Amino acid sequence: LATRSPAVGRRGMIATSQSLASAAGLAVLQQGGNAIDAAVTAAGVLAVVEPSMNGIGGDLFALVYDTVTRRVYGLDASGRSARAATPEAFARRGLQAMPSDGVLTVNVPGVVSGWDALLARFGTLSMASALAPAIRYAHEGFPVAELMANEWAEAAPRLAQDPAAMATFLPHGTAPAMGGIFSNRRLATSLELIARDGPDAFYRGPIATAIEADMRARDGLLTADDFASHTPDWVDTIHVNYRGVDVHEMPPSTQGFVALEMLNILEGFDIRAMGHNSADYLHLVSEAKKIAFADRGAYLADRAFVPDDVLPMLLSKDYAARRRLEIDMRKAATYGPAALPGSTPAAPDFAGRDRGDTVYLSAADDRGNVVSFIQSLFASFGAGIVAGDTGITLHNRGCGFVLTPGHPNQIAPGKRPLHTLVPAMV
Repeated sequence: LATRSPAVGRRGMIATSQSLASAAGLAVLQQGGNAIDAAVTAAGVLAVVEPSMNGIGGDLFALVYDTVTRRVYGLDASGRSARAATPEAFARRGLQAMPSDGVLTVNVPGVVSGWDALLARFGTLSMASALAPAIRYAHEGFPVAELMANEWAEAAPRLAQDPAAMATFLPHGTAPAMGGIFSNRRLATSLELIARDGPDAFYRGPIATAIEADMRARDGLLTADDFASHTPDWVDTIHVNYRGVDVHEMPPSTQGFVALEMLNILEGFDIRAMGHNSADYLHLVSEAKKIAFADRGAYLADRAFVPDDVLPMLLSKDYAARRRLEIDMRKAATYGPAALPGSTPAAPDFAGRDRGDTVYLSAADDRGNVVSFIQSLFASFGAGIVAGDTGITLHNRGCGFVLTPGHPNQIAPGKRPLHTLVPAMV
């Protein structure tokens, strides 16, 4: 039995990982804003109050159901690698695999461009209005929640290795305890610039200049030109029908197709008869996931580097039927990726590097608009570095690349890495 009642309502709803963010988004709905306004407002607060999970130095993906056009729209506001991010640049540094954090894992952050794109296309609020609660919490401080306090304490030794991160997040040499009041006035200043000047402040103004200077001091690769060339992309979603229900996901470079491939495989089994969390159920879901992840390891990359015939094949019901035959209900197995006619799949890569540090939020309004939204730094406190005096933690999404020659996800200039973020919509 559930331990708490589900929330129900008629005028709108928002769900986030933090009560302060939910309250800020709910206030927007109560004041007549729509779901998109509420989502961006809540996301701004999350960027302040859950700093290990997300921030304006990270990436963003969103699905928006627009009640006017009755369509689902996908927003890819993830950043690309530096123009100087060549395989040779990593080889010169003696690297044979992508580092897990640090300056070489930092791509252009996409969050701010995502907020702007959402508000410009579907919102009714200005950036200044949407960011007002976040700026207030960054300036005045907020009580640190239990989950954050635990993650903060765990990350403290890593933060202490970077002077700017230590000055920002360990102001007294230690992580704040649960209930302690924490403020990030450096971040408040950055948010105020964005509220006043929009995304140009981040991508073509003083923030980009400050991050470039920080990158140069660390022997990083990003430049102000990389920031200036960043654009978010509105994309078509990918979707399959599972037992009469359309399930939408983001296309590559996110792993959305992995979830859809799993659903296609599972559709051919009587899961209900197995019983929830029975041995057969868990075995079947695990095997379906292993098949889909084998395909992820071989094919998932920046969509510009994924052959045109890959996704249609991986999402087809015929392909799922073939892979379903490989599952033996009596034993676990190891699976290879799909083989395209006339080609050899790349060796699976990116094994064992998924992280759990991200935020998800969803909002709906009384007009029928719905948002499914993720923003993330990837690892806890991202790359483990703060850019100078900006108060901005930079993400480590670049560790999603591989250095394997010929792999579609190999590091290259101006390229998006494999992304594990998958906002979904049914």
